[in-house]
Amino acid sequence: MSKPVIIAHRGASGYRPEHTLAAYALAIAQGAEAIELDIVPTQDGELVVRHDSELSQTTDIMTHPELSHYRTTKTLYGQTLEGWFTEDLTLAEIKTLQAKEPFSFRSSDYDFQFKILTLSEVLNWHQVTQQKVQRPIDLYIEIKHSHYFRSLGLPIEEPLIELLQAQGYHLSTDPILILSFEIENLQYLRSLTNLRLIQLMAQAEDQPYDRMMQGDPVTYQELLSLPQLTQIAQYANGLGLQKQLLWSNGRQALVDQCHKLNLTVHIWTFRHESQFVLPVFSGDWQQELKGFMSFNIDGLFTDFPDIVL
Repeated sequence: MSKPVIIAHRGASGYRPEHTLAAYALAIAQGAEAIELDIVPTQDGELVVRHDSELSQTTDIMTHPELSHYRTTKTLYGQTLEGWFTEDLTLAEIKTLQAKEPFSFRSSDYDFQFKILTLSEVLNWHQVTQQKVQRPIDLYIEIKHSHYFRSLGLPIEEPLIELLQAQGYHLSTDPILILSFEIENLQYLRSLTNLRLIQLMAQAEDQPYDRMMQGDPVTYQELLSLPQLTQIAQYANGLGLQKQLLWSNGRQALVDQCHKLNLTVHIWTFRHESQFVLPVFSGDWQQELKGFMSFNIDGLFTDFPDIVL
């Protein structure tokens, strides 16, 4: 049984502020084979690397009085959020910010030392780093909130493909994978590129936002049926499943079924902190990891890429 790919979730985000070059570099030093990054647009259409478009949790924007007028309240995916959002700020304004650790139970020692990155900067870092370490490093690029941003006139897919093609990335053998919790943008991307595409799935009762907006009640649980998986295999190369979704749905049998459809299976997210461990493992992250390792999964996302498999 081969070992799954270790994918550093937002970099080594258990040790450094997420989505910073420090987090990415530490992940590679710790042996990660891949880096996961999330992309959102700015007001002027640039792609920046943030998990959420709301900035107050991961940056020092609250200490910038010159940006205070951007504070607003929005409803995104059924959630009401108050704060500052990338889609309202220009890249120049976002570049004045510094990253910080969003979780209060993790170290803040590295707060306010690192700028917010553009995707272009990460792609340049990636090429240099691959040459330096003399081994391939996959980038798992997650498109955030595709339907929402397109509705604002800030589509992500086309500028993403333009950036990747400019770096020479367009083949399924290239070290780039594109991920999304939505469906239609991945289907659209399949017409634009041969890069590997990963269909992400969240909790069983959750729905792909694009389908929900069309009145389609399909849930991620229902997407695990054989007919739905067969359809997914027509445009995607793999799945990225939330831990509980796999644990509650067939486990090895589901992985085997996906493999028969030529779909790889990645699981998210493994963390050392007990509050993130599935209840069945009573807070023991090592036992949780061993449990999922037994299912012949292809990759795992972790905030702590120095885990020993």
